[in-house]
Amino acid sequence: MRASFAIAGILLLAACSLAGENPDRGTFAQVRSLTLAGLEQAYDLDFRGAEAKFDEAVRLNPIHPRPRLGKLQIVFWNFFFDKSDSLHNRLLSLSDEALDAADRYIDAYGKDADVLTCVGTIYGYRAMAYARAKSYMKAAWEGRKSYKNFEDALQIDASMNDAYLGVGMFHYVAAFLPRALRYVVSILGIRGDSELGIREIRRAAGKGIYTRNYDTTPASYK
Repeated sequence: MRASFAIAGILLLAACSLAGENPDRGTFAQVRSLTLAGLEQAYDLDFRGAEAKFDEAVRLNPIHPRPRLGKLQIVFWNFFFDKSDSLHNRLLSLSDEALDAADRYIDAYGKDADVLTCVGTIYGYRAMAYARAKSYMKAAWEGRKSYKNFEDALQIDASMNDAYLGVGMFHYVAAFLPRALRYVVSILGIRGDSELGIREIRRAAGKGIYTRNYDTTPASYK
């Protein structure tokens, strides 16, 4: 009996240690490199080449959300110019897959700033998709989850520069909402501050890994 309890205890400790284990650094470096290469190809409108890089990264680490977010980003760009139901549904489907991967990553390795930044971005895309479809309550709810994940990422690591693009966009846009909407947004915990937002966006554009030289933000208009 004692031996059984001892074995059970050892197994429990092993499970706990595995849950907090860090992902393989070499694999993560490859995932990041492939994702960045895919984003470069996407910016050059080589979407097929970008998809191939993202798919290769997913095969290396199926539960890291970064390359799945890259695939989602391409669909979001297309949806921004074409509000078809098929693209809307495709965006939500890919975002569900990316969020599921993020959940599995967090279950395996715990929360980290990079993954929470991914999750914040995914919810941000969902919020904008719902807003374009005039589902404003869903957009507000997804936007709140987006902002909260960016905040959590920065609480874990204040030097996570990519996350500043997310909070910066929220701070900037909220500053120019009609008064009634600003009140609603403040209840959700998001305050409008255009100057703060611009500083945060510039930080992400200048120092971020995935957001560096992000030139379609309000900061580029100053």
